[in-house]
Amino acid sequence: MTEVQKDAWWDYLLNYGIHLAGCPLVVDPVPGGSLAFGPSNTPAIGVAHPPLNREDIELLLELYLERFALTFALSITEVSSVAAHLRTVAQPEITNFGVTAISVCEGAGLP
Repeated sequence: MTEVQKDAWWDYLLNYGIHLAGCPLVVDPVPGGSLAFGPSNTPAIGVAHPPLNREDIELLLELYLERFALTFALSITEVSSVAAHLRTVAQPEITNFGVTAISVCEGAGLP
């Protein structure tokens, strides 16, 4: 991603999180809304969607949920509910292209 795309990505993730938490947005609607798997919705900022395998989805989910739960001070029950929703909307994102998957990239597990 270019620096402009990185800035747009952070803005998208922030707005997606606010939307997912049910808070009112002060900017345009979030592309895809809560039916998008936000942690991989790069088309929302004009970047091609990477092929993701099941491990990639779990890695993105884990990294996203950790910060989301801290930001909104979620209970364990709330985290479980959000995780279940995100797993459901992530299903169409899963491919079998493990060779190009981010979960096998060096440093992929680092925040």
